[in-house]
Order: sequence, then structure tokens, then C-alpha cells
Amino acid sequence: MLVGKVLQTLWARRAIVLVALLSTIAGGVVVWKTLPPRYAANSRVMLEVVRPDPVTGQILGKDTAAAYVRTQIELIRDYEVAGRVVDELGWLENPEFQAAYDTRTTGEDLDIRRWAAQPLMGATFATMLPDSNVLQISFRSTSPQNARVIADSLRRAYIAATAERRQAGNRATAEWYSQQAAKTKEALTALEATKTELQRRTGVVLQARGTDMESEILRSVASVTGRPVPAAAPVSMRATQQLLELDAQIAQMSRALGPNHPSLQEAQRRRSGLAAAAASESQEARDSAGRVQIQARAYIDQLGAQTAKVVSQRDALAEAQRLQDEIDLMRAQLEAETERAAKLLGDAEIAATGLTPVGDTPLPTTPEFPNPPLIMGGAVILGGGVGILLALLTELLGRKIRSTDDLEAATRAPVLGRLPAPPPQGRGRLAGKLRPIRRRSGKAAVNLGQQTQSAGVGEGASVSLGEAR
Repeated sequence: MLVGKVLQTLWARRAIVLVALLSTIAGGVVVWKTLPPRYAANSRVMLEVVRPDPVTGQILGKDTAAAYVRTQIELIRDYEVAGRVVDELGWLENPEFQAAYDTRTTGEDLDIRRWAAQPLMGATFATMLPDSNVLQISFRSTSPQNARVIADSLRRAYIAATAERRQAGNRATAEWYSQQAAKTKEALTALEATKTELQRRTGVVLQARGTDMESEILRSVASVTGRPVPAAAPVSMRATQQLLELDAQIAQMSRALGPNHPSLQEAQRRRSGLAAAAASESQEARDSAGRVQIQARAYIDQLGAQTAKVVSQRDALAEAQRLQDEIDLMRAQLEAETERAAKLLGDAEIAATGLTPVGDTPLPTTPEFPNPPLIMGGAVILGGGVGILLALLTELLGRKIRSTDDLEAATRAPVLGRLPAPPPQGRGRLAGKLRPIRRRSGKAAVNLGQQTQSAGVGEGASVSLGEAR
């Protein structure tokens, strides 16, 4: 029911809707025909953000890659890139451009290079192509040739600026690492001097395996004294054995022979020589055993003295070990910093940008703006919407009775009959016949079909005459 009333109102106010629609269409045609065409040239660059970086080996995550892309888009529209385009195209040396700068009405506080870059920054756009790593750089201009030239120059300037930015960053980082390496080297030299002074003062000398010389000596002495004491070197006891045999012969001869027997006397003479030789052998055996005991006591004394020396140098050894650990750490840090600085300096010499140009920049053949279908479609939609709103607003401000329902709503009385509208030549007469009167409870009204424009009643509307009982 409500939709029907709205449509009825719009039909009655169709002139307003039609005027608004035709006005917007006319405005769209004016825009279409008067505004200069605008062409968009597109150059493409592939961002190598998915595969690992060939220098650092890092891979960007999804969120990091999205932030990286947004950053690159902002850099493309930055003054650094636009200024490079101005320099490449030689606008600053163009007399016409210089004259335009001298007569400028805006940007009085800008220098000529930045003033020339402002339009480029405003007409430059960039976006990622869906489901790819390709970044598209777009530039809009009224000339397709200018759009193509500037879009291609923007791509070159963007790649060059990225390369220089990375090289400058690598050089700055390498300089920082070089400074850190110099500081580390100074600290390492001071630690080595402190260690040398400690060794000179205490006599503690660390070996390559992290132990000192005195501990190594103690370990050697302990290993020697821990072995079984070697027996004395064997001494030949031949003379003693011969002396025992000769004594047995002399005893036997003494029982059989007289004391003056030549054989007995000869045997006694030989016994004197053998006794001297046997005494010499016994003395040599005792001396050999004494030397073994002396050597064993010397080892024991040396072990005790070395142990006492190591114990007395325990604090100095701990300090020397601590210094050696710090020196080893400093050496590793110095090596890492030196290597990193050299690597960054090498990277600074390589123009690695992670950007690869994709194809040539095509010459745009179709203007991006104005777009006739879009303009006319928008004009129709806008005009229709504005016309409908104006028609409804006009109806709300000046209500008219257009149907029996409107009459019943205005008089709060039922409609009993309705007369058709009179023909154009007989507007002052009643035409037609009264339709059968339909009685309703309590109140009734007669529809005369009389047109009363001064009372605000529309053509063909109903008029209430009063009550009927």
C-alpha cells in the first residue's frame, strides 16, 4: 500500500523528477565534453619479498610483507623519487618551466625542484596486482606520451633510490660495526696487557689447554710418584758365592790335611782375595739400594713442594683463567664484528635492490577519464535520486487528495460514492451518474467528482458533503 502511494506521488510529481534527471544528464554531458581527457600509464616492478634474501637469507612473513609493500608504495609517492624524475627529465633547465615558476601563484615557499615535484607526487599511484608480487606504478596525465615517459622514469627513479638507500644503509651499518670492532680491539689489548702483568707478577703461565705450567708440572710429578718404586739394579755376587765354596773346601781339607799342607795354605791365600772381592760386592749392593731410596725421597719432596706452590698460586690461577676467558670472548667478538663490517661493505658495492622491472611501459590508448558510461550512469542515478527526493519533499510540504483513501484519511468519514472526472470541454458540469451509495455504520459521504483546485483537491478527487444518517 505504501509503495503504491509513493508511486502515485512520483507520477503526479513526474515533472520534478524529469527536470532533475535532465539537469544531471546535461551536467554529465558538459563534463564529458568539456574536461580534457586523462590517460594513465602503468609500469610494473616485481618485489622479491617471498624468496629468501640472497645476502642475508631472511624471509619476510605475511604481516611484515604487507607492511613492506605499504612502505614501498609510500616511497614511490615520496619527494625523493619525484625529485629524481624532475632531474632526469631536465625540467629545471627548461626556460618555459622556469618562467612558469617565476609567475606561480601557489607554493611561494617551495624551491623550484620541490615545486616541480608536487604535481608528480599528486598524480602518482601504486598498487599491488592481486595474487602476485608485482607492484604497478601508475601516472595520470592529459597526454598519453607524457604519462608513459613519466611512468617509466618513476620506475627507474624508484629502483635507483632503493639501491642508493640500501647502499647507504649498508655503509652506515658497516661503519658502526667498524667502530665497535675498534672498541673491542682496544678492550682486548687492555685485557692482554693485564694478563701479561699478572703472569709477570705471579709466575702463572697458562697453557694452550687452559691450565698453567705449574699445574702441569705437578701432574707430571704426581704421575711419577704414583708408580711403584723401581728395585735397585742387580749386582753380581759371584765373588761371594766363590768365597762360600772355598770356605767349604778349606774346612774339608783342614780335617784331612795338616795345617802346613801346601794345598791348604794355597786355599787360604785364595780365600783372602775372594773375601776382599765379596766385601766389595756387598758394599756395591748397599749403595745401589741407598740410591733408590734417595730418589724416592726426592720425588716425594718434589711432589710436596710443587703441590704447595700450586696451592699458593690458586687465586692467581683463577684470575688468569678469568682473563683468558674474557680474552677468548673478545677475540671471537672482534672476529665477528670485523667479518660483518667487511660483508656489509661488500654489499654496499653491489646494487642489490630486490626489485626487477617487468616489461616495458605501454603507451595508453584509451583515456581513463572522462568515462562516458560511468559519467552518464552516475548522472542518471544522481538525477533520479535527487528528483525523487525533491518530489517527495514537495508532496510533504503541499499535500493533495488523490484517492478515496486520502479523502477518508483527511475527513475521517467513509466514502459512499464516486463520480468520474468530467471531460475537458465540460469541466463546469457534472458528468456521469452517481454510483450506488453504499451505506456504512454511523457516517456517510458522497463523492461528487468535482474538481476544486482552490481547495487543494486534485483532478478526479472526491469531496465530502457532510453526514448522512
